[in-house]
Amino acid sequence: MNKGIILFGIVPAFLFTVSCNNAEKKIDSTAKDSLNTSVTDSNSNIVKTESSSTFNPESLPEASSEIGQFPYFSVPDWVNAKNGYGFDRESDFGKIEFYTGNNFYPLEGKVFVKGYGMSDPNDAGKGVWDEYKFVQSYARHFESLGAKKIFEGQIPKEKIDELNKSKNKDNYFYDFGTSSMENVLTYGMKNGGKLILFSIVSNSAYGALYVGESEAFKQTVGIIKADQIEKDLKEKGKSILQINFDTDKASLKPDGREVVLEIAKVLKSDANLKLDINGYTDNVGNSDHNLQLSKDRANTVLSTLLDEGIDKSRLVANGFGATNFIADNSTVSGKELNRRVELIKK
Repeated sequence: MNKGIILFGIVPAFLFTVSCNNAEKKIDSTAKDSLNTSVTDSNSNIVKTESSSTFNPESLPEASSEIGQFPYFSVPDWVNAKNGYGFDRESDFGKIEFYTGNNFYPLEGKVFVKGYGMSDPNDAGKGVWDEYKFVQSYARHFESLGAKKIFEGQIPKEKIDELNKSKNKDNYFYDFGTSSMENVLTYGMKNGGKLILFSIVSNSAYGALYVGESEAFKQTVGIIKADQIEKDLKEKGKSILQINFDTDKASLKPDGREVVLEIAKVLKSDANLKLDINGYTDNVGNSDHNLQLSKDRANTVLSTLLDEGIDKSRLVANGFGATNFIADNSTVSGKELNRRVELIKK
């Protein structure tokens, strides 16, 4: 599964991937380069993230008071909370990079990013932006929770360029301009075995808040089970499956075979059920090759079902190649959806 990374443009160059279990109790501060990815230990309670030796998460203080619920702040009436800037994000599992004074520090877990303007309590449509008031209000709030200031200033352009180059502009958006003009305040603390980082970002026109809380990834994606296939066939007359094959081949991967075995369960539970097995590909590559590949893959599904004792008279395999798309082929996720097998009830 590919993870998309978004680099926001109205605020400093923090990265974010928009993908929860127990996080790991210890945060590893081993000296590595600043762009290493986070790793987790399933036997402990806090996410372990490797970063530059100049920033040691273990040195951060524990929360000094009850901090409430994520993202750990409220919005006063003089802040306009309705005006987003197109870069607002909230996720129960993402990746966000905080600038800590020497390098960017990657944190995986809960993520909150939102831009704000100023509002007049007496007239919601008006309000003169006050950068100092915005920054100081949230800085003092985070400090009252026990957070420690990690960085204050502007992010050097070469650091943004370095981050941009290391990510190779792959699957994220960058619209920051030629120099870093936003002012940044980064705070950090620990709470209940988790690392929490805040950034207050501002300039003369607007502000933004970034919050990240370490959390390990919880896998929720699995194969479609027999009961769902049966339900789809009864209600829709077809079931659309992403069956994993070896790259550019018709041989099943282990988890692909598991899906086919679920199809066999459905067929065994209803002796009268007959199916067309239709194979499709995305639009990458030669159309004739894709057509043949889709036929071969459909036939692999059929032959695997025959091996499971299903009578051949109940099954027909067809290949349609790069046709009848159900998703956008210009995206990675769209291509994945188009590489599919459809079961059609006869």
